[in-house]
Amino acid sequence: MQNSIRHIFLAGLSMVCISIMYFLLLVMRAPMPVILAVVAAGIILLFTWFKKAVPAITTPERHTELYTVIVIAGLTWLGHDIYLFSDRHGGWDAWAIWNYHARFLSDSAHWQMMFVNHGNDHPDYPLCLPSFFGFLIRLCSGRGYMFIPFAFSVFITIAIVAILFSALAKKNLLIAAIVLYLIVTDTFFVHTGISQYADTPLAFFLLCALISLDQSVAHKKYIIISAAFLGCCAWTKNEGAILALVFLAFNAIVFFDKKNIRYTFTGLVLPLLALLVFKLCYAPPNDITSGFTTKTLSQAFDAASYRLIFNTFKDNLHDKFHYMEILFFIYLALCMLRRKRPSLHFVMLIFCLLVYLSFYIFSSHDLQWHLNTSLDR
Repeated sequence: MQNSIRHIFLAGLSMVCISIMYFLLLVMRAPMPVILAVVAAGIILLFTWFKKAVPAITTPERHTELYTVIVIAGLTWLGHDIYLFSDRHGGWDAWAIWNYHARFLSDSAHWQMMFVNHGNDHPDYPLCLPSFFGFLIRLCSGRGYMFIPFAFSVFITIAIVAILFSALAKKNLLIAAIVLYLIVTDTFFVHTGISQYADTPLAFFLLCALISLDQSVAHKKYIIISAAFLGCCAWTKNEGAILALVFLAFNAIVFFDKKNIRYTFTGLVLPLLALLVFKLCYAPPNDITSGFTTKTLSQAFDAASYRLIFNTFKDNLHDKFHYMEILFFIYLALCMLRRKRPSLHFVMLIFCLLVYLSFYIFSSHDLQWHLNTSLDR
């Protein structure tokens, strides 16, 4: 693994470890000096283990002048778009849910008050982002509640671009440059990335899990890292738990092999512990599952709902992800020409998409509203 990707992975895992440790210590009513000591010790242990498990590349990475020019041009374009689309408060989900919850979690005495409002701010959502932001806000004596989430969203947006480019450039610089251009010129991606929503971190963790699993062919300890990132997905959003389960099911041969299952458990144990404590002891029922009735079940036979979902998905794909639409058919055509089946990762991601779409069929909300406010993300 390239050092650039290795460092980004470590940064992502460190942020989630801080989030989990802070939440669990809040539950135990630990004072701030104890929280700081435990968090510091935990991060030191993570860094020490990661250094041994994922050793640095001993041979220098071959970066040509063209590589450097492409990177500078891509980051300049991305930075310009980030500046252009920046919103100090983020989108609706940011200031009404994630950053709102972070303000509660920065208060050790009253943080559980966030569970009182069941109507609008979704206190059942996992606490990866709010807990991490809450810790930093508390560390800054209540300041930084606008800058911290924004800085994190910028980091995650740039990190996704950097990981994709670095991973692809190792195989083919031209393809890496094309992908970089498509991403940095995609205003929807940039705007969503810095909206401070949880969807972009979720995508980041899923991407890291995919790359780590591929690396596990050569180094078994990458299974721990891949499983840990799946745990990060579950700790980030309710949908993340579904993505993690699908990922584990599709790659069960690797994760649950007798020789590997201890690695899988090691990676999952901490985020699953935090999620179970949160869901069993604090979180109210989810708005979708709690609204599930026999009437909701009957929606599975409503042809109009399927048409609406399909048409909205098709419009979104064409308007906001047109290049993905083209690449999808190019990939399938190449598979047919080479007489190869699509990769397992490709099939898994398509299945994840179908699972996402199936939730709209059983939505207890107005279907048109639900699709308009979430499908593109």
